[in-house]
Amino acid sequence: MVGIAFGVGVTLALMTSRGGSAYRYSQAETPVPQGQKVGETFRHVTDALIGIAGARLSGFLDELIPGFGEEYRKAQSKAF
Repeated sequence: MVGIAFGVGVTLALMTSRGGSAYRYSQAETPVPQGQKVGETFRHVTDALIGIAGARLSGFLDELIPGFGEEYRKAQSKAF
């Protein structure tokens, strides 16, 4: 069940991500104004909170609906 929760969290974080990893790395190489750093940190925090909420929702659905976790893992493996 922890694996399902982790998978949902990762999936939601990827879905809410703003830009690819190459974009983020290129930003790190150049000086960034303080306001952008705060905004980026806020986005990271909100992404983490969404991931946690998704993981808990997945766990709840897994307990509520028999077979949900198994079907979710199948769908997730097809998506990636």
